[in-house]
Amino acid sequence: MSDLRFRHAQDGFTLIMVRPKLLPKIRSDLGYVIADKLLRNFASLLKEATAESALCGHLGADQFVIVFEGRTDPDFVASACKRIYESVRLSEEHNRMQIEIEPAIGAATFPADGDSADAVTKAAAKVLEQAEQLGLPYGFTLDELPEGELSPIVAETMSMRQLEEMRKEARKRVLKRGKIIIEGLNSVIDCSVRNVSESGAHLRIESYFRVPDRFKFQIVGVGAPREVEKRWQVGADLGVEYRE
Repeated sequence: MSDLRFRHAQDGFTLIMVRPKLLPKIRSDLGYVIADKLLRNFASLLKEATAESALCGHLGADQFVIVFEGRTDPDFVASACKRIYESVRLSEEHNRMQIEIEPAIGAATFPADGDSADAVTKAAAKVLEQAEQLGLPYGFTLDELPEGELSPIVAETMSMRQLEEMRKEARKRVLKRGKIIIEGLNSVIDCSVRNVSESGAHLRIESYFRVPDRFKFQIVGVGAPREVEKRWQVGADLGVEYRE
């Protein structure tokens, strides 16, 4: 990676950092054997999704970097992030528990985001953290370009990141405790309530499995459980619509 600065002083390169979400929690809850198996399977999917890249490697405990040499244009970066996000997803069953892992992704470019491979790596890590905190599928520093100058593919990527577009109506932001009640499994799952409206809610679970299509949901201390239908789920975040 240190040589990239000299090989691409003119045309630059793009570095994409990828990390499997929730893996530290899985390692803590289910052990190193299962977590390491999932990490290897995740790495295999990542390798397949980025077969044309010149450099793909393991960086740190649970992080990977993919370097695309000579490519820094917004269309390419957006397309690469989107392809990784859509392709590198795990869904496996262990001990009768369905485990789902999706990637956290951040991208940065040389020389725009740093004058060395190390600086660009740090920039990509920062963008990845910001994307995770905002609940976005991925992030890249080219997002800072004025919207009027964005090409169609970048504009499409930006629109994907607006969570309001995933909802039928504007929702009031709240932070309350909720419970997901799965009667067939006699299970109750704690969750946080991110947004609510008259027709549904945006929930976040502290777990790593896909909830069923229909279940009962209750905001703690507010009324009785209500029947809901899952409309979407991205990792630990899901949107539900009331059925009654």
